[in-house]
Amino acid sequence: MLKEPRCEESLSSERGADQGRNKGDADFDAELGDWEPHWPTASKTTGTRCSLRVWLTGAKSGLSSETRRVDTRRRYALGLNETEVRMSAATDRLHLSRWIRRVRRRLWRVASWLTYTATFEQQPGASRYCPCCESHLQRFKPFGLVPRPAECPVCGSLERHRLIVLYLRHRTDLFDGQRKMMLHVAPEKQLSELFASASSIDYLSADLVPSRAMVRMDVMDIQYPDETFDVIYCSHVLEHVADDRKAMSEFHRVLRTGGWAILQVPISTAEVTFEDPAITSPEEREAAFGQFDHVRCYGADYKDRLENAGFSVEVDGFVRELDDQTVTRCGLMRSEDVYRCTKVS
Repeated sequence: MLKEPRCEESLSSERGADQGRNKGDADFDAELGDWEPHWPTASKTTGTRCSLRVWLTGAKSGLSSETRRVDTRRRYALGLNETEVRMSAATDRLHLSRWIRRVRRRLWRVASWLTYTATFEQQPGASRYCPCCESHLQRFKPFGLVPRPAECPVCGSLERHRLIVLYLRHRTDLFDGQRKMMLHVAPEKQLSELFASASSIDYLSADLVPSRAMVRMDVMDIQYPDETFDVIYCSHVLEHVADDRKAMSEFHRVLRTGGWAILQVPISTAEVTFEDPAITSPEEREAAFGQFDHVRCYGADYKDRLENAGFSVEVDGFVRELDDQTVTRCGLMRSEDVYRCTKVS
């Protein structure tokens, strides 16, 4: 059996333990006294930052050598033999080293996030703006399989989120102060906070996974009465739904007459929507539909599907009416349309 290498420090601890083992409990308690762990403090020459780094790496900080000797004698006082004492100490060192590594990783993540975010924080002359969180930025973060400057470093919004916020503010009556009941399916955090904070909106978020929203909901079988909601917002969900026509009919059923819904999906350049129920594996779906959890690839006939569900559909090219400066500054995509669906009867 391989033996653990015995460094000078462990030998010193054991010698101190042998001496402490011969002392009575009273002497042991008297020697221990009001001992408190010695944590590193700021150095006059190196400062707190260096001292903290030394502490995290476990180098010449933490418990003093005298404290370690007292701790070893405590173990002997509990009736442990030499082997058990050494194993206990080794276990403590293992747990401590794991804890130090975990703390160092978390501190590194926090420091990296703060450093990265500070780079994009509002500065005079910032050339980008996120309407979701109202942040003025130097630039958007790269995002996507083919990286493009799309993601807001503050709230995480993408082009489609920023477009919808601008559209809702300039083309709808959502924020006009009149009381409205709104259903938000698969809520995006950056939009959910905006809707929920509006005093005139009775907001309800729903998702198939209960932890992600206020209520659990299967959009193919919505458990709410007819004509419940004034507004429905559902973005990039229907391409995941097995029976999207049933889901569209359910949205139409629970929407009040005169109410409107925005039902967004990714649209390809194809004329006809492509779907194949026989394609079930994630690999096949990614190859056929562009993503492993998509079940179809929508084409130009998406509007027809919505109209077949009973909606009056307007394909609004709102983004193409904006000037180039606004599109660039807000990080929008000229090719994205907004599908506004109104329930006439």
